[in-house]
Amino acid sequence: MFVVDDAVILARDKAENTNHSYDNVQKQLLSGNEGESGKGQAKGVKPDNQQNADNHDNLQEAKQKMHEMFDGHVTILTVTQQGANDLIKGIKKSVENKQYSQASQQLLKLLDMTE
Repeated sequence: MFVVDDAVILARDKAENTNHSYDNVQKQLLSGNEGESGKGQAKGVKPDNQQNADNHDNLQEAKQKMHEMFDGHVTILTVTQQGANDLIKGIKKSVENKQYSQASQQLLKLLDMTE
């Protein structure tokens, strides 16, 4: 994570599903809302046909939670590219070493990587 003014950049070196879910057989077997004893769809849970890939990505979940925390007043960007985290570490090191031109070039590169 990198914070610049009123923007936050959440980074990971690659896009991936990071949350886990059961396969369809396990969901049906373990679910409290399937079968004869089912009680219907659980409150606050999206049915399978409304889910998308973002539901299994904790980077998107963090983005949504931060958006809610700051009431939409903060820009939240994400990066899922190889080297993103190393670039953030490089920016920090450049600033610590007072190499501001290098830090600004690295920051521009990071911003170009955002989605």
